[in-house]
Amino acid sequence: IAAEEPDVILGMNTWDMDTDHAKLSPIAPVVTFADKKQSDTLTWQERLKTAAKALGLTEKADAVIAANEKAVTDAAAAHPEFEGRTYTYSVVHPEQITYMSYADQDPGVFEALGLRKHPR
Repeated sequence: IAAEEPDVILGMNTWDMDTDHAKLSPIAPVVTFADKKQSDTLTWQERLKTAAKALGLTEKADAVIAANEKAVTDAAAAHPEFEGRTYTYSVVHPEQITYMSYADQDPGVFEALGLRKHPR
């Protein structure tokens, strides 16, 4: 990272920011969540707004959020068959499958489309 000489480092999705911050802050200012609990609870919109504020792009972030939310709303309207169906969110690697739950954080887009988390 240091070799890239960044002006700012965005640490918006990390599980160990305490350690990472200590390593990264000598390289460039680090923008991250205020509390470790937020690593699992911030929505993508909140993460984008935090990053955008640091970069002076608040209006652009608001436009991106509005466009994305409209696209999801339009997709849900175009696919009423999604309503009430269930999904399971997982990450698949060659050596393992990990099932994940991120509270209100991503993959919240699935709920916005009308899908519901599988109860198990």
